[in-house]
Amino acid sequence: MKELLKDLPEAGQHNNRTLAFGPDGMMYVTVGSTCNACEETSKENATLLQAKADGSGRRVYAQGLRNTIGFDWHPQTKELYGFDHGMDWMGDNEADEELNIIVEGGNYGWPYVFEKGTPNKSDQPKEGDWESYAK
Repeated sequence: MKELLKDLPEAGQHNNRTLAFGPDGMMYVTVGSTCNACEETSKENATLLQAKADGSGRRVYAQGLRNTIGFDWHPQTKELYGFDHGMDWMGDNEADEELNIIVEGGNYGWPYVFEKGTPNKSDQPKEGDWESYAK
């Protein structure tokens, strides 16, 4: 057995990792957030990581994803889709789960915005404002 990735960040609240190889031959790994809504101490938490098949070249492919458990590529278009968990403790009618088209370099807003760009007023962005995350 050969170890391909090591030193993944602390798991916290979301300790599952989902791994898949894309149509581009690259390895993709989900790394959930450590909490419900917080500033992460690792730039790799709440992300989708990408690496070569041998584990080298690891980098953040997309960020602001609270906890993307399931993801896959559309068989014809090769677009990457991911199912992301919404924030907890906001009631039954807010912070729904999301199905996102995940693009390279994308920022999906967690923890500053949720569901259709709604500001999470309990977490003030350190840079910019809520609107800059509501894309």
